[in-house]
Amino acid sequence: MASSPAQPSTYEYMNATQAELVTILYSLQSHWNILEEELVEINKDIIYMRECLAKYGENFRIPLEYLKEMKREKKETMKKIIENMDNFEMHVRGGRSLVQDLNRQQTEQRNEIVAQQAVASGSGGGVLPQNSRPQHRLNPLNRSRESFRRAPTDVLSSSTMNDTVYVTSGNMPQYKLISKGVNNGN
Repeated sequence: MASSPAQPSTYEYMNATQAELVTILYSLQSHWNILEEELVEINKDIIYMRECLAKYGENFRIPLEYLKEMKREKKETMKKIIENMDNFEMHVRGGRSLVQDLNRQQTEQRNEIVAQQAVASGSGGGVLPQNSRPQHRLNPLNRSRESFRRAPTDVLSSSTMNDTVYVTSGNMPQYKLISKGVNNGN
């Protein structure tokens, strides 16, 4: 019985895809730079061939036409690179929009859960006792160093409350403290 190769994990797949995208973008940029330099040289040669055509006659028409064709081909290749980059940018914008929608849905769901927990614990008004603080998950698709930094948390204490109250700030939702006369200023 032959064993099938193990499927790569989502994390491995995302890393491989990310590495491939970076390689492709750098390669396209390198090709663009080379094509740009070649066009500069071809334009100089076309000018020179036109001078030779005017000075020495029809013997220089074939090299001039060859240079014009080469210039057209290089420009066509550059046009394909631009179209590819435009498509890539469009997909990045679409992905960014999808991530924003998913984050908004996740925040709404988290807020509903927090409100339900607050009501169930009897503290009311979105106040989070220490033992019911929501767990925030990091977005595995955004692996930048900044994304792994924890959002700052302010700890508020009140002599009228038995539990420590957490109010998240930064990129996380803020909860308005209205229980027992405590208000965070919102």
